[in-house]
Formats: sequence, C-alpha cells, structure tokens
Amino acid sequence: MKLIISIIRMRDRQKLNDALSERGLAFTELSSTGGFLREGNATVMVCIEDERVSEVLLILGNACKVSNKFINTGGETGTTQLPFPSLLSAQPIRAETGGAVAFVIEVSEYHKF
Repeated sequence: MKLIISIIRMRDRQKLNDALSERGLAFTELSSTGGFLREGNATVMVCIEDERVSEVLLILGNACKVSNKFINTGGETGTTQLPFPSLLSAQPIRAETGGAVAFVIEVSEYHKF
C-alpha cells in the first residue's frame, strides 16, 4: 500500500479531482499555500495499492501542467533586499509554476472506519 501526497496549484484542482473520481479513486484534499509565490495550492492525498501508483502519477501529470509566470520583485525577494534594486525592479523574473510535486510513501497499515 502506498500513500501519494501531491501538491498542486488550486487552478488544477478540479481537473485532478474529476479524473481521480472517474477512476473510482478515493482522495483527501487540503488547502495549502506555496512558499515561493505565496499562492493557494491544494495538497491531495491518495492511498492506493502498489500496482496502481503509476496510474495515479499519470493522472497527476495529465491534470497538472507546468506554466511560466512573471513576477515583479520590486527590488525585493521575501525579506532579502536585492543588490541594485533599481536595475531589477523594471525587469520581472520568470518563474516556472504549476505541475505537481508528488511524494510516494510506503504505508504499513491502513484503516478505514
């Protein structure tokens, strides 16, 4: 038995939920916030038999696409002041966003009540 914990963008959430439900896969979803862009994410957990792990990972890959986002730092990143902020504030930084991060963890016991 495996537990797949995936972190996805909120905008991909419905597509992923629909795809998992269509295949009869039970899942739990939690709202979360990303550390870099501070945007809303969803953390989706699926407990599944070992032989179905690749199926879930394929669903994740199809539902959660990578895209680029341009961020205007205004000369700051978080709490760190950048050197020469006047040079950087006019140039947005391109950041790759989206896709999914998935952790596959061995489950020694599983109980459903």
